[in-house]
Amino acid sequence: MPNSGIELVDVILAFAGGADGFRTAEDGISVVSTTGQIVASGVTLLSPVRGALIANPAASAITLVKIAVDVQTAQELSLGDALTVVGNGVSVAAAVCMVIPGGQPAAVALGVVGRAMTIGGIGLRTYP
Repeated sequence: MPNSGIELVDVILAFAGGADGFRTAEDGISVVSTTGQIVASGVTLLSPVRGALIANPAASAITLVKIAVDVQTAQELSLGDALTVVGNGVSVAAAVCMVIPGGQPAAVALGVVGRAMTIGGIGLRTYP
C-alpha cells in the first residue's frame, strides 16, 4: 500500500489493543491469537504487499484454530475473532489489488477497511 501515514497509527492501536489483550486473556490460545494479529500488523507495516500476503493468512489460521478450540470447549464465539479473520482476508485482497495494474485505488480502500476490521476485532476481543 502507498505510505499514507495511517499505517503507523493503525499499528500503534493494534499493539496497544493487543497488549491489553494479553492482560485480559483467559487462556493460552487467546495469547497466541493476539500475538499473531500483532505480528501481522507489524509485518504488514514493514512490507505492505509481501507482508500482507504472508502474515495475514498466518494470523487468520491461528485465529481460526482459536475459534475451533472455542467451539470444542463450548465457549462463546467472539465477534472480535470473526472480525480479525475477515480483516486479514480483506488486507490480503488489498495486497493483491496493489500488484494489479490500475488496482491501487481499490488497494487503498481495501487496506483501510482491512486494518480497521482487524484493529476493531482486537478491540472487541479485549473489551467484549
